Amino acid sequence: MSDKKISVVVSVYNEEQSLRNFYSAALPVLENIAWDYELIFVNDGSTDNSRMILGSFANENKKVKVLNFSRNFSAQQQVHPTQKPVTLLEYLIKTYSNEGDTILDNTMGSGTTG
Repeated sequence: MSDKKISVVVSVYNEEQSLRNFYSAALPVLENIAWDYELIFVNDGSTDNSRMILGSFANENKKVKVLNFSRNFSAQQQVHPTQKPVTLLEYLIKTYSNEGDTILDNTMGSGTTG
């Protein structure tokens, strides 16, 4: 395993319909890179089953972390209309990553499709 580590932070708000698809698509990408990784889900006060689903991900994979907010703190209280493929995550990692770099795609949430 490389000394490099990547942290992927995913915002979540009432995403129970897409979380499992996102996770099953993103996990192989992260598992197949040469770096260590952590997948951090920030649950912004979801009122659906997102919290339970995220908890199951964290229980099965020690590299998954979940931060649960008590209520929705987001200024944007609707799902972003743009969905991007998980392969974009892989592209960003391979193309724009040097040690110590921060890569930000601030519209890549759990609504991303794979």
